Amino acid sequence: MRVGFSGLTGLTARTHVNQEFADVGRAAMSCRTGQWTSSGLAAEMHSRKGRPRTPYLNLAAEASRDEPLTVNRRYIRKWVGVRADGCPAATAFGRLVPQSVSMDAVRLLTLDPAHFHAALVQKEMYAGVSPVVAVYAPLSLDLTEHLTRVARFNVRSEAPTAWELEVHAGPNALERMLREETAGNVVVLSGRNRAKMERIERAVAGGFHVLADKPWILRSEDLPRMAEALDAADAKGLIAYDIMTERYEVTSMLQRALVNAAAVFGSMVPGSVEKPAIYMDSMHRLLKSVAGVPMLRPVEFFDINEQGEALSDVGTHLVDQAQWIAFPDEAIDYRTDIAMHGAKRWPTTLTAEEWQRVTGGAKVPAALAQYLRDGSFDYYGNNFVSYSVRGVHVQMNVRWDLQGVSDTYVAVFHGTRASVAVRQGEAEQFRPEV
Repeated sequence: MRVGFSGLTGLTARTHVNQEFADVGRAAMSCRTGQWTSSGLAAEMHSRKGRPRTPYLNLAAEASRDEPLTVNRRYIRKWVGVRADGCPAATAFGRLVPQSVSMDAVRLLTLDPAHFHAALVQKEMYAGVSPVVAVYAPLSLDLTEHLTRVARFNVRSEAPTAWELEVHAGPNALERMLREETAGNVVVLSGRNRAKMERIERAVAGGFHVLADKPWILRSEDLPRMAEALDAADAKGLIAYDIMTERYEVTSMLQRALVNAAAVFGSMVPGSVEKPAIYMDSMHRLLKSVAGVPMLRPVEFFDINEQGEALSDVGTHLVDQAQWIAFPDEAIDYRTDIAMHGAKRWPTTLTAEEWQRVTGGAKVPAALAQYLRDGSFDYYGNNFVSYSVRGVHVQMNVRWDLQGVSDTYVAVFHGTRASVAVRQGEAEQFRPEV
């Protein structure tokens, strides 16, 4: 991670972290060597009096115009206490379980896992979460892939987990889960995006907390429905939570702190359609590994009516980041605060051989035959959008490519005094830097 300040001294930025950490003291880091020294970047994490569960990060930095501060990701994670993989499951569990309760206070129920996000919830063990997890799903490759991922976490050499799975494989998984409610109290949902909102609604109605990956909906017409589900959860004292938000990526937290430090950033410029104030570009890969294992894409992934296009899926992160960083702690009303200026879509074309590699040899089903062209498959996984939020212009590219070394990401916020960017590409060795 690189934190670069052009000609600024005595910089102080503050951001809140919704996790509880012990007193980690004070340390400093050299901007040249990346080793802890008595000068450079000072990081302090502690709890404020009267609010022990809301610690804050205080950054004080000195840098010349031409020397960016280089911050080692491992040390930042150590001192800030934030997981670098971006999954806030521990924070969600922290909201569900007071520290004084027993180990079995949270009992997970995994419902029809169709994406690896469900398995990543179990990448680590958590205090207050029972090791016994019930899984309800039809017997399918999605289920076996999920079980394999969790099993690998249990047998890995470094910090193995100790999950015990009670698998209920058969039809009518949702109805059976609701009927056998004593099996758990927190439903984990991933994939099956078109049906996800109904499953969230029924889980909340049944008295369950919900941890669901994005996206919850694929159509703007369903926004009121999502709001009603969240209101219903609040009324019942339940939590319905997005488990895969980039808000918990440490680079996102730093970017938010810097953008909202007036001495550094100034104020947000409005920008224009041609020169947006906020620019984001995200490139994901169809061929990739998860937890060190090459993954296959189920055929349903390429059904945009089931999965959604790039903007409704991966783009959820980008839209959230734009609003969370530029308008912190403010409610955005999509009916009055958003103005659309333009959008377009285009396909990533897979040859027959590439389709076989990505899906593991699956045939193109009749429902997707309309996307076949001269033996190749057009996957509409690329979107561009230009819009404004309260007069601040935003531009986004969300794309899927076949393969590459890693995913790439750029997010730039322009202010009256500085621009703050997060970049993750070849120049950064595919590690995000601020």
